[in-house]
Amino acid sequence: MLMNIGFVEATRDSNWDCIIFHDVDLLPENIDNIYKCSDRAPRHFSLRPSQYRYRLPYKGLVGGVLAFTRQQFKTVNGFSNMFWEWGHEDDDMKNRILDKIGMIARPSLEVSKYKSLEHTKAGRNQYGKHLVVLSKARGFSEGLNTLQSSYRVMSKEKRKLFTRVVVNLGDGNTYTNWIIEELDKLMPGSWQSLVYNFAKNNKNNALQEVVD
Repeated sequence: MLMNIGFVEATRDSNWDCIIFHDVDLLPENIDNIYKCSDRAPRHFSLRPSQYRYRLPYKGLVGGVLAFTRQQFKTVNGFSNMFWEWGHEDDDMKNRILDKIGMIARPSLEVSKYKSLEHTKAGRNQYGKHLVVLSKARGFSEGLNTLQSSYRVMSKEKRKLFTRVVVNLGDGNTYTNWIIEELDKLMPGSWQSLVYNFAKNNKNNALQEVVD
């Protein structure tokens, strides 16, 4: 949800034509890794983070640093609003890109190395794996289009290098109940037994890659 809020609030302030979502714990190591969007597809930059020994952990990875043109982000309906805390929102985004666009743009392997900074991880999303398995069944019908009534801006402070936006997301328990209700609609009484297999999911649902 915060990714969608960032997009909405940023594009409200200026007519940006390229939006880059960037994990704060990743630092680019190559000066030739130019931050720009691709007109062909969303562009994934962080192929080789140090936490994975500078290897792409699986082909379907789009997490870390990911860029969209405004139209591309609207085409995939933004990120899902159903992912709270940490984990798997990027895998759901991969499924959205696969369904709506079908390919991902990436720089060459030589320039896509990132230093992963050590930090304490937030709590993991306990429903994330289930939501990813059922992401296509959910039809990507919620996301950017269902965001507006979900948050309230409390303050917005423009600083030299960034704009700090504080938002109120409401009661987390309300969202947890909503997620459970949505999962129950798709697989009544059985969604808890779903097992998310990274290797199988990304072998069968690989994005076509273009070097751009």
